[in-house]
Amino acid sequence: MSTATAAPAAAAPSMLDLVGWDAEMANPKTANYEKLYEQMAQAAKGSPENVEIMWRLAYATYSLSLNLTDINDIKAKTTEAFNLAEKVVAIDSNHFQGNMWMAMTAGKLALIGSNIQAKIKYTVAFLRALAVCVRLKPTDPMVLFMEGRLQLALSSLTEEEKAAIQKQFPLPNSNWAEAEAKLRQSIAINGAYIDGYITLAYLLIKAKKYAEAKEVILKGLSLELVTKSDQEVAAELKSLQTRIGKLVPQ
Repeated sequence: MSTATAAPAAAAPSMLDLVGWDAEMANPKTANYEKLYEQMAQAAKGSPENVEIMWRLAYATYSLSLNLTDINDIKAKTTEAFNLAEKVVAIDSNHFQGNMWMAMTAGKLALIGSNIQAKIKYTVAFLRALAVCVRLKPTDPMVLFMEGRLQLALSSLTEEEKAAIQKQFPLPNSNWAEAEAKLRQSIAINGAYIDGYITLAYLLIKAKKYAEAKEVILKGLSLELVTKSDQEVAAELKSLQTRIGKLVPQ
């Protein structure tokens, strides 16, 4: 007769744990996402339906992806975060953080998708989650950023891709002025997010507002770079700065 005993289940996190995780994640410069990931993943084993653990684990997982360099590793970690956020939304369709991280991860996966099917799948997921976020917290800086980023993404879709997406979820009309306003509002609230600057810079370039794009690029390049993703965005901003320099007098 076996005397082996089952391993004790992981204890559910206390409110103190959640507050502690949030406090650490509030400062990306000092947050130890590897440690947070391990703690949250362990907690999730003991409470697999706890949305308050899962959305935070999705956040930590996505944050880990920002310090990866191999595209396959980035895609795998972002997909892991997407699956976690999707599970939160399946349990609570109106959970703001679940929808926000579902939109963030889906948007990234749509950009780096390896085929048109993946691009369409994640674009539709992004649109569905973003619509909930806009309804719940329309002035959240990340929601404003994603609304502005969507307008830029629409300009890169082929007619075939637009038609396939429209069959599953309506696409908004193109509105460059509104997108610019939302991106500027997002930056005004959270000026440390470098992705907002490069997105606004690209939008201004498309609108042929080169002098304004130059100003946005300079502000973006003044930011402290926290992740490898930030460094890549800064390098892209410098490349844009060179292009703008040929169009706008010094």
